[in-house]
Amino acid sequence: VKLLKDVNNKQINTAGPSQPVRITGLKSPPSAGDSILCVDSEERAKEIVDKRIAIQNATNRQTSTRPPRRVDALGDLQVMNVKTAIDRKKILKRFGLDDDRHQRDDGTVEGEADPIRIPIMIRSDADGTLAAVEGALLAIAEESQHRLIIDPIKSGVGPPSASDVRMAQESNAPIFSFNVHPEREVTRLAEKNGVVVKSDNIIYSLLDDAKVVFASYLPTVLRDRVHGKALVQMVFSLNNKKDSTNVAGCRIEDGTIYRNECPDGNDVQFRVLRKGQVIAGCDIDEENVNMNKTLRASSIRKVKEDVLKIKRGEECGIGLQNFDAFEEGDVIECFTREKTAVFM
Repeated sequence: VKLLKDVNNKQINTAGPSQPVRITGLKSPPSAGDSILCVDSEERAKEIVDKRIAIQNATNRQTSTRPPRRVDALGDLQVMNVKTAIDRKKILKRFGLDDDRHQRDDGTVEGEADPIRIPIMIRSDADGTLAAVEGALLAIAEESQHRLIIDPIKSGVGPPSASDVRMAQESNAPIFSFNVHPEREVTRLAEKNGVVVKSDNIIYSLLDDAKVVFASYLPTVLRDRVHGKALVQMVFSLNNKKDSTNVAGCRIEDGTIYRNECPDGNDVQFRVLRKGQVIAGCDIDEENVNMNKTLRASSIRKVKEDVLKIKRGEECGIGLQNFDAFEEGDVIECFTREKTAVFM
């Protein structure tokens, strides 16, 4: 033992019965429930260890050479049926299934998509907290609308090691550590190999991080990214030889309005809202996009000059293709529709 500290993290020399302490210097972390003996010499310690190993080996040999017990077929069947039923309910509950769903011959479930397996690795500061963290991470699967199988491929006490990072890389598994943090070299190795390592001392923060990480394993969803909003202040009628159309005189209330594409190269769309309701263009985060509802800009003019973008606080005239029924007070949104990883 190199260090002995009390609950206040102060170094002490002795500890009495029932006194909680922190011990530093053991070759390997003990399991919960193990007893630690203090003896007067290293020779005495080795002697006790040798005796314990001999007793354990003898117990193992007795177990392996024990004569077979008398078979009670009816009793065994009853016990097996009860155990199987309990295990079945646990598995079904864990994977979000119930007994009413029928299994096909190939093992799949009727009416269900294939389950999504998410391998993870867990590290913690103690056995007790390790079990609690593992249970909390597994419970996240029940919050998802997808059939998730969160699979702890490795868990243990102590900070993540270099071997953990290599195993995580091969398994495409994130590492979650609670109350322990990896060393700087391990962190650099994880960053180099693209391994996600999330460490926190607050369980709720760790679970929030886990949901963000798990989202990367799920199918992406379409989400609208609004780049700018313009308030219609006046409506102008433009006449030409063929027909007439209305243009909205606007003031940019928020963000930036782009005519064709935003800086990342995605084509922008427009929608018109009146009293908070979409009256033209695609609805917010609409999944089934009707191309006939897609609105593009026909023109954006600042004074008499055609421009490709206009920023907050500036005024301009906006013309939209296939829509010109503007009214004062309408809001024109400029947005892009992007595939995003979201935990659902």
